[in-house]
Amino acid sequence: MDFLEKLRSKPEPVRRAIAFWAAAIFSFIIFTIWVVNLGTNLAGKNSQIASPFETIKNDLSNLGE
Repeated sequence: MDFLEKLRSKPEPVRRAIAFWAAAIFSFIIFTIWVVNLGTNLAGKNSQIASPFETIKNDLSNLGE
């Protein structure tokens, strides 16, 4: 609780910056986990597993079609 009390005593712009970066880091972790698991979830059991970045590249190139 000492951390929260120190955080509450900081000015609002500092608290907003801390909240922003905490949310950004959490989102990056979730995105990374999603990308790592994307290739295994989309690939069939008998097919080769594509790189997650290759899969994203292919998906983005298919958007224009």
